[in-house]
Amino acid sequence: TSIRDLIDARNRFLKPGGVLIPRSDRLWIAIVEASEVYDRFIGCWGENVLEQDLTAARRLAVNDPQSVWKQSLHLLTEPQPWVTIDYMTVDNPDASGHFRAETRRLGTAHGLLIWFDTVLAEGASFSNRPGAPESIYGAMFFPWSEPAELASGQFVSVDLQAKLTENDYIWCWTTEVHSPTDQGRICRRLEQSQLQGLPLSLSKLHKTGSKYVPQLSDEGRIHLRAFELMDGQASLEAIARQLASEFPKRFARWQDALTYTGQMSREYSL
Repeated sequence: TSIRDLIDARNRFLKPGGVLIPRSDRLWIAIVEASEVYDRFIGCWGENVLEQDLTAARRLAVNDPQSVWKQSLHLLTEPQPWVTIDYMTVDNPDASGHFRAETRRLGTAHGLLIWFDTVLAEGASFSNRPGAPESIYGAMFFPWSEPAELASGQFVSVDLQAKLTENDYIWCWTTEVHSPTDQGRICRRLEQSQLQGLPLSLSKLHKTGSKYVPQLSDEGRIHLRAFELMDGQASLEAIARQLASEFPKRFARWQDALTYTGQMSREYSL
């Protein structure tokens, strides 16, 4: 369920004076030392006994946030609120925020950790913060492309964005590590995004461009024909037999077409 779905449900179904559960979420962020987590998700794509070059797989892994539960995590900065979502008033499904923090000790930073405090109703809440009782909800670990040695008192700035695209969120995080001796100088900048962690093909991206002129594929034509036959008069068996007759390369038997039309009927019929 996305924030967009909650907004839609609130606007269409919530009666005047009604309440939403949960009422709100506050998301927190901190820089973490997490060698165990990093080795589990990222380190496995480094050196290996077969001496294979897995650089491409590692690039995907470092741009993919992971849910973590009881792994060994140590905060290098004080937690700061990233965003607060009030479900009674929120009208934008996207979220973004800036974070700047000072490390409280020497350590090796491996990425960001995000967790939430939820208010369900008056006097009822829970959290998946580090150290809280384990729940079904893990915190989110956003790995850095490379670990960084940080001095005590060193500043780190982060811009974190969550953008809803169709039915899922795309996360982007940009990290700037400030020089320990000159806060105005950036000694490391990391730009990461789930878009860099998706195995996208150039041809598929080309098909989403505004100037692309699409044509139905063979599967698209079968879909279209099935919709045309669902006119409120023909049974699924009749539709399946017709599809098998018109598309024999796709359906060896009319029963195969019946499975196909049955799935479409479940999803699209009244």
